Amino acid sequence: MTEINDCIEEMKNNLLDAGCSEAFIDQFVHCFQQSNQRDQAKLLNQHKRQLNQEIFQKQKQIDCLDYLCFKLKL
Repeated sequence: MTEINDCIEEMKNNLLDAGCSEAFIDQFVHCFQQSNQRDQAKLLNQHKRQLNQEIFQKQKQIDCLDYLCFKLKL
């Protein structure tokens, strides 16, 4: 039982480091406890898509700033 609790604690810490919410982590752990790897994978992929979208938006903002810096140098 201790090994399972250690595994869950490690998962929680990893998900927190990945920026997941408490609700997300609770849902993920519930899937783990139900041995539902399909839903675990869906949750992880959804969060990854969200992070990628945030990266895309931030890159677009950086590109806008780079353009203005370029224009200022002319």
